[in-house]
Amino acid sequence: MNQTAIQNATIKLIDGLFLPHEAEEIIRDVIMRKINFHNLKAIGSDEKFGVRDEKSIKRISELRDELNNLEEIIEFAESDGKKLKINATIHISFE
Repeated sequence: MNQTAIQNATIKLIDGLFLPHEAEEIIRDVIMRKINFHNLKAIGSDEKFGVRDEKSIKRISELRDELNNLEEIIEFAESDGKKLKINATIHISFE
């Protein structure tokens, strides 16, 4: 991989058609790992500096809202007998 490709890299994380329970498991796991990441970051900031990491606290709230949205999507797909097509690509750049 050359330097330009590295500086504008992408990682295809998810690409497929899933049953609702499969989609829920995959997406819920990703969101929960992000929540755990921000929890650890917030706790570490509080322990090291005596200050809450407000950005992480806010992000945890946003991610919990996304879990609620996911539940609605899964319920709709299940009730309608639908599969879910999921594409998730991570774009990486340098600043």
